[in-house]
Amino acid sequence: MSSSEDYPEVVVFRAGASRVRAQYFPGETLLDTARRAGLSIPTSCELGDCGTCMVELLAGSVHMKNNNALSPDEVQSGCVLSCQGIPAGERCVVRTN
Repeated sequence: MSSSEDYPEVVVFRAGASRVRAQYFPGETLLDTARRAGLSIPTSCELGDCGTCMVELLAGSVHMKNNNALSPDEVQSGCVLSCQGIPAGERCVVRTN
């Protein structure tokens, strides 16, 4: 990432009616950011192989370092692996379960 405009300052996590805004540090995964904010996202392998940590991208974009769990249709519909997802762009909002 070449400048501060390539990643959001804050990631918003939505779970039901609650919203948590967490400061984002470049290079962190969504899972790292969620944990630092005190949120618990279910995980298993943390390698991008199982899909346990899947969240739904509601706004923004995310680059996944590895994805051996989600189908192209799931990715197209906004699913991302939080353990592999690196936010990009100015905004990132995800829905957790």
